[in-house]
Amino acid sequence: FFFSSSRLFFAGMASNSSKQARTARRVGIVGYGKLGQYLSARILEQAELELAFVWNRSSKAFDEAPEAIKAVVLQNLDDFARMQT
Repeated sequence: FFFSSSRLFFAGMASNSSKQARTARRVGIVGYGKLGQYLSARILEQAELELAFVWNRSSKAFDEAPEAIKAVVLQNLDDFARMQT
């Protein structure tokens, strides 16, 4: 999904069976502007979603970010491909 300056990447979803609990869908956000901040906050509120990473061109964008966001900041967007495994 693409949202103006932010892009959502679905990094994967897995479920073992309908009887077992589903694992959270992992979501990464590229762009931590107003939309990226909003989406990050909403994803953190959803039990069925896991915020896998947030990336922004400028690390200054994360200066005032909550600790839950700072914990998943991706320094180099090229590292996203390695997260797929």
